[in-house]
Amino acid sequence: MRAAVPLRLDISDFASSTAAVRRQYGLQVFNLDADVVPSEEVARLLEAPPQKGLPAKIWEWLWGGPAVPVGLTRVAEAHFHFDPAILAAGDQVYLTGYFQSEKYFHDQADILRRDFTLRPEIEARLNHEMLGEIERSASISLHIRRGDYVHHPETNRFFGVCSPQYYQRCIEHMATRIRNPVFFLFSDDPDWVKENLRLSHPGILVSNGRLKDYEELWLMSRCRHHIIANSSFSWWGAWLNPRPDKIVCAPEEWFAEKSYNTADVIPEGWVRFS
Repeated sequence: MRAAVPLRLDISDFASSTAAVRRQYGLQVFNLDADVVPSEEVARLLEAPPQKGLPAKIWEWLWGGPAVPVGLTRVAEAHFHFDPAILAAGDQVYLTGYFQSEKYFHDQADILRRDFTLRPEIEARLNHEMLGEIERSASISLHIRRGDYVHHPETNRFFGVCSPQYYQRCIEHMATRIRNPVFFLFSDDPDWVKENLRLSHPGILVSNGRLKDYEELWLMSRCRHHIIANSSFSWWGAWLNPRPDKIVCAPEEWFAEKSYNTADVIPEGWVRFS
């Protein structure tokens, strides 16, 4: 087994004006042993944009055009399906990409799930009322991602959005397998959920505009089962749930743009619906 090496994070792209969605770095709330590289150090390390891998317009759109680090081996995700060569990368390496396949880290699952628990002082401040409801019931998280998936034209063309029919099929699948299901609804567009989602079982809208994103991810991961969108947020919410008997419903197509191979995005055992 290879010895562990320090994890350092380049978060300079959060300040990029070319990013499709404006976000802030948020991993500081988790028990993750990682250092953030100061912006001035990043500026010294980085130079030209990548010349291979995903199309340049996709890099620029998703990550603001990450650059090549000097003195480090650049490993850029070349596609969305599992690439075993990534696991052979050396210690001094600069990784760029999604790497959203369990095949990259399934043998480190326990470590990752421990890394993504909330720091004790953060968890102690949270309102546990919703957590109590989740843990007392046959809880199912249901995540609806809209936002830029709907309103940003280029993002919409590439990602698309899960249809109401998809969610209905997933709900019916869960209802046939789980006794007395309770659906906990998470979304960046709670008004749309209230107006458009119809449930024949108890449902609780968790997203209220006051919870922070890490709180919603934490609550999502504590549900027993999951219905996810084509979104990294709910993917991780479901994956961080360690229960071996969990049922996870996921979209058959991860992107509206069908030219990419996404067969490895969904872990084995998760159920796919169109």
